[in-house]
Amino acid sequence: MAKYEVPAHIEIAALKAQQVQDVDLMASGPGTPWEDRGSHGSASAYFKTAGLTLFKPVQLFKLMRRPNSITDSRGFLFINGAMWSLAVLLHAAVLMARGLVGSPATDLLLHIALILAAPFILFGLITIATNVYSPLVEGELKKGTPRTLAQNVFLYATGPSVIAPLLVPIHWAGLAVPLLWMVVVAAVGARSRMRLSVAGSIISVVLGMGVAGAVAVGAYFGINRLLWLIT
Repeated sequence: MAKYEVPAHIEIAALKAQQVQDVDLMASGPGTPWEDRGSHGSASAYFKTAGLTLFKPVQLFKLMRRPNSITDSRGFLFINGAMWSLAVLLHAAVLMARGLVGSPATDLLLHIALILAAPFILFGLITIATNVYSPLVEGELKKGTPRTLAQNVFLYATGPSVIAPLLVPIHWAGLAVPLLWMVVVAAVGARSRMRLSVAGSIISVVLGMGVAGAVAVGAYFGINRLLWLIT
């Protein structure tokens, strides 16, 4: 029987679905700038990687060399946490300059605590978001995919934190911008790197980040109230 080949310009849904299914989600890329910081220098590698999260997240997630390890992306997150420490410090200075400090002792203690703990708070919140997100996508995700892939996506998605110190003068609205940007980057990563559907990517990321955000807001006001009582 003669062998018939499908012309290149004709797409068959079943064949296309098979090709998507066969994609190796854990394939190694050439490496993000942060993974190659030995060549770029740590500072340059950080800002290049943060820039990719802001403007070219699809490219960033394709570059990941070690999707089975979070060592590099976790280090990247802690520097992003330091950016939030700087943002909190500048925010406190702006509040004091504008005379918007309610209880000086309470606000001082709260800001000091946030400055010192910001990197660890960010890591904790991303851990919560990932733990909420992962079970939601198990049914759609390729079977056997390690959770480290989702962790890497969420850890790298904190890159927009780099602009947090720049937006402090806009007060709380300015600080919300990098947070929302992080949600968008995580959804892009879920779609482009983890090959989830558009709806699945958006819904699961929003739920994961939403739970983490609710925990953060509750903890902030709870600690603020406690400090107000003891001071």
